[in-house]
Amino acid sequence: MGYYKTEKINDWLYAIYDPGDVYIYVILGNNAAVVYDTGYGTAPIIPTIREITGQDMPLICILGHGHVDHACGAYQFDAAWIYKPDLELCRRHTSRTARKYAINMIAERGGHLPPNFDEETYIHSGVCELKTLEIGQIFDIGGKTIEIINMEGHTHGSIGVLVREERALLTSDASNLQLWLFLEESTSKDTYIAMLKRNLNLDFDTFYIGHDTKPFDKSWFHKFIQVAKNANIAQSVPFPRLPERKGMKYTEGDVSIVISEDKL
Repeated sequence: MGYYKTEKINDWLYAIYDPGDVYIYVILGNNAAVVYDTGYGTAPIIPTIREITGQDMPLICILGHGHVDHACGAYQFDAAWIYKPDLELCRRHTSRTARKYAINMIAERGGHLPPNFDEETYIHSGVCELKTLEIGQIFDIGGKTIEIINMEGHTHGSIGVLVREERALLTSDASNLQLWLFLEESTSKDTYIAMLKRNLNLDFDTFYIGHDTKPFDKSWFHKFIQVAKNANIAQSVPFPRLPERKGMKYTEGDVSIVISEDKL
């Protein structure tokens, strides 16, 4: 068995599970494939992608945002597209310091590194050429039209990809069952809520997130909005990750948001 596990979601969409507990998505067109997010990149990902696409199909790498668990595999591509507000964040999160942190984080989450993992090579692998996206930019991959959607909140430069023909939106961490909005690079709560309300007007029926392959109905956006509106410090519990940010987790049912006082 290989390090990565591939799941066919439907004829045009595959998810590749990174044992660091994050998913890499492959959107198939007739002429090219979009690779949305790249995981931690601790093992070669291109061979697994080629099992889906075949050897000759062009690959377009798009990063949903700049965080370590979504961008560190980008070094294995010739180039990756990212929205400009997350450009410097991506560079920081693919640095040597960030990669050392990533190795520790995978262990903390109960994940495992690949056999014969070369820590020094990984730490110094850097990042590929980063190209900057425009909101509304279109990638025509043959039978599938991919549109870049502004999804600011989790980070200022978070973007989703809308697959128009399939009425499906891929959101990385921009909409999530547990949304982190307590980071330095996160927006305010009001900005996040406004983003969700705006994107409810998009033509999609289902969406896919970065840490689960379940197809979520669009109506979940209403749940996310309600939880964010109600979030407050008094009814929250301390969040253990990144204690210096003093994150507080607010939960309603199966949806939670991690906030900090400076984001309220």
